[in-house]
Amino acid sequence: MRPAVVAPGAATGRRFGLFEARLTPRARGASPHHHPFFTETFYVVAGALSVFDGDRWARLTSGD
Repeated sequence: MRPAVVAPGAATGRRFGLFEARLTPRARGASPHHHPFFTETFYVVAGALSVFDGDRWARLTSGD
């Protein structure tokens, strides 16, 4: 997984940054972590992705 910068914070007035990451099936992705100064948002285009929200694991599917 190597995220591509689609819209860096400098281009959005530091309101958000947009990245695209294409994962292969069963890819591990990032370890659970926390960002104290911003929130991560995910949008699943195809397939499924498991994410940890700090309390539980959630399975996201296409369109989530």
